[in-house]
Amino acid sequence: MEKEPQYLLQDALREVTRKERRNLLGSASIGIIIAWAKVKLSTISIFGLTFQGISDDRLLSILGCAVVYFFAAFLIYAVSDLVAWGFAVADARSEKETEDFRRELEQRKQWESEEERKNRQERSKNWMSQIDFDLHKRDVERYKIVQAAKEKRQSYYLPSLIVSSVRAVFDFILPLIVGIYAIRLLILS
Repeated sequence: MEKEPQYLLQDALREVTRKERRNLLGSASIGIIIAWAKVKLSTISIFGLTFQGISDDRLLSILGCAVVYFFAAFLIYAVSDLVAWGFAVADARSEKETEDFRRELEQRKQWESEEERKNRQERSKNWMSQIDFDLHKRDVERYKIVQAAKEKRQSYYLPSLIVSSVRAVFDFILPLIVGIYAIRLLILS
């Protein structure tokens, strides 16, 4: 399998970004449930401390601030990871093109070695045209092989692109939408 489709399918998020995404989705979900269902909390226990009699407006504001923080943290880390992921894919593409070019040069050297070049120069014009024909025939055969390899590569590329796009929506866009909705619900309403 080519490196480029492999990079497209790799996890784009680092562990710290995954934690921030989990925190964002967790706090946003709790906030949405509390705000949407109009849940009245009489007692809240956090880190062994028990709070009673907190007004709903203050609770929603505090929870909204937490969602804003996790939203900003996730956005910062996710953009960084998305850019790094894009560079990894671009590097894989560049590496593949460089490797293809290097391989092509090596094949050309094998096809027409130094000895073959000297022999070709010494032969008559009739022999020269036959060698040129043979080299052209090899080029055509190589072109067919390269085209077949490109078609196989394309067969991996499209599914990889679709899967990576779905993952990008799930990993990057969905948490941001949930976070924006929670912020709107908790702070702006």
